[in-house]
Amino acid sequence: MEVFVRNVPSQATDKDLQRAFVGPLGECGTQDFHVDKIRDKPLAVLTLLDKSCGQQFLHIYGVPQNSRHNVRSTKSVRCSGRPLICALSRNAPHDYAIQSLAYEAARKPSNALVPLDASNALVPLNASNALVPLNLSNALVPINALVPATTQTENRTSRRFATRELQCGQWGYEGDRLVFTTHYKRTTNGSITFGSKEAILLLGDTNAQHVRIDLSYHHCDSVITGSTNDPTICIMLRSSPKFYDVHGQDVLTTGLAALVIGNTVARQKDIRKTRLSSIDDNHRKIAGVALVYRITLASRHEITTNRSLLSRSRHLISVISMPTKVHFPQETWARSKERLDLELADMGRFGNMPFKVRFQLDGLARNGRLSPRTILDLLPRVKTLLDRYSTGAVLTALMKLHKNMPNAGPGTDAEDLSVEGLTYMLMQYAMAYDPQAPDNVYELTKRHAHVELIHRVVITPAGAYLEGPGPEPTNRVLRQYAGQTDNFLRIIFQDEDGGNVHYDPRASNTLIFHKRFKGILDGTFNIAGLGFSFLGFSHSSMRNQSC
Repeated sequence: MEVFVRNVPSQATDKDLQRAFVGPLGECGTQDFHVDKIRDKPLAVLTLLDKSCGQQFLHIYGVPQNSRHNVRSTKSVRCSGRPLICALSRNAPHDYAIQSLAYEAARKPSNALVPLDASNALVPLNASNALVPLNLSNALVPINALVPATTQTENRTSRRFATRELQCGQWGYEGDRLVFTTHYKRTTNGSITFGSKEAILLLGDTNAQHVRIDLSYHHCDSVITGSTNDPTICIMLRSSPKFYDVHGQDVLTTGLAALVIGNTVARQKDIRKTRLSSIDDNHRKIAGVALVYRITLASRHEITTNRSLLSRSRHLISVISMPTKVHFPQETWARSKERLDLELADMGRFGNMPFKVRFQLDGLARNGRLSPRTILDLLPRVKTLLDRYSTGAVLTALMKLHKNMPNAGPGTDAEDLSVEGLTYMLMQYAMAYDPQAPDNVYELTKRHAHVELIHRVVITPAGAYLEGPGPEPTNRVLRQYAGQTDNFLRIIFQDEDGGNVHYDPRASNTLIFHKRFKGILDGTFNIAGLGFSFLGFSHSSMRNQSC
């Protein structure tokens, strides 16, 4: 049985929640449960082994499903002084989650017996793990006898697993159900290795040229694991991972060679990596926005081990087990973005809106906050707001929406990211607009003559993200073209983690500097119908890798 928990303190950990539920669940007659907190959200998922005890718990400590936030239960479970709101989850618990709880329950001193339905099962009954036939259809055997010790040892030590497919996409909704919207798919044999700081995904034959993807735990928002029938791992990132084209042996093979033949010889066969901006040409169009990586394991029996490794990470990754349906969109992300660009540039449609407004709308798509199709449906609503409120109010509303709107994913209601929900948020922000507020950036230029608001574009190896406008001191160019600041951009070149692209002794950044970054300087960058080209840079901006 699965219970959805709300109003969880932000500082609470899985262990804190575990301690909070021990007493109430003990009153209901069970201690066989597991709780997972969703990272950076006041939510958690409670999985119970005994369904009848879970129903008794919800009768006392729970609230009805889909109830409002102000509804309270008969008694409350408290964590750090805050009452936890528990309700029956919409999702059924995974089979292996229940099996894991049953296995842990059997290992307790009581060593409970469970019925074995198989008529010809083979069960280890002695220290040598010799298998003997058990021909009783309703025999009772200890659960820990069903898991050979050798398998348990292998699962604890193995950190590398074979994969057969990779998909990149975004979270979306079908009705109120969370679905994975795929924008890129690559079916190839590979492997994923879970390290202490990151997961390394290798695509292709590791003894030949292949692609390497470094998925940092620090930039990981949440992980959703599938079941034995769907052995997938969905890793949701806050920024794009690092991509490499690897020539020669992979890092694990090279390390093993160093132990066998010595460091001097192995160094000659060391990895030659080249930093890439994407996996391939098809992936390049969505590399900066499709931040959910869905990895399918080659063996369905290894999904439990993967979940255990991720849960033990010191980076407190939120690992959730739930079924996720794959949705294939009728229109590609790139095609939807082209239609959005045409709408924002067409003066007969929405191109007559102020550039500041179109910049914010384009940024919602480029930054991966909303899909282009959702923004297309939102355009008429924004134009209506412009007719009702001032430009400053609508601009502030769009910037607050970008900052405060929740990300699609586990724990976020589909209603919050619907067109109606987004319109309601924009209207509330526009109504609350205060032009005299100290945090209003558009009033800053009125108080300081030497400050102008300039839009910014952050160029990374994988994506291009719109920010601002932000205050900048005026220079002679801005003073000469006073009142035309919308025709200027500040371009910032940086890595995916927000820092500079540093020298890597084991990888070449030639393609990033000479193709990706130089291509921006040599070409034209289009935003909502306006094309921007390189003008120049100062010595200070050059030191900061901007122009």
